[in-house]
Amino acid sequence: NTLLADIDANSNSINNVLTTRTQVLYINGQQATVGAIGEKGEQGDAGADGVDGVDGIDGVTGVVVQALNTQDGEVATSTNPFSFDDVIPTDSEGMSLMSLPITPVQTNNLLRIDVVANLACSLGSLEVSIGLFQDGVTNALSCATSSGLDIAEVVNIGLTYWMTAGTTNSTTFEVRGGADDGTTTFNGKSGSRAHGGVMASSITITEYMA
Repeated sequence: NTLLADIDANSNSINNVLTTRTQVLYINGQQATVGAIGEKGEQGDAGADGVDGVDGIDGVTGVVVQALNTQDGEVATSTNPFSFDDVIPTDSEGMSLMSLPITPVQTNNLLRIDVVANLACSLGSLEVSIGLFQDGVTNALSCATSSGLDIAEVVNIGLTYWMTAGTTNSTTFEVRGGADDGTTTFNGKSGSRAHGGVMASSITITEYMA
């Protein structure tokens, strides 16, 4: 039989236990009639069969597939100008600073290219620029500029560029840089290296699952 009880809500004590199928139940001293208790149900079937294993997931959007990096703290100089005008920079301007190849895993994945370059110019009040190029294509993919520098003032120029990989073959990204005029120094100033080579410029390429 099912047990029903008279429960005192204040003390949480059980005052009376009822064992009949139709009874009067007292709750906190108040009479409450309950209906007949149903017959005991039949025993349920045995547990369900085990769930089949879930197929593996090919990839999750936004997950990093690979990340590559190159750093360069050595000094270099150039007098080849990198023009500041309303024309897309070309691979004939400035000097080559760094390059980094990558072989994407999937053509539709996303590539994020982060560049940091330390540059100085021998002349003041000029623009110092960097450009990002791919596989020897003439026009830059992206560009960044710092303006109005003092003579031999070192500037840290950065850019970030996003693109669809578009290939699963090896592809190389190059960074070029320079000033409008004068002599440009990479990773130092006035033709000399700074901070023993630890003031490094870099390229980082990160591939994300599309």
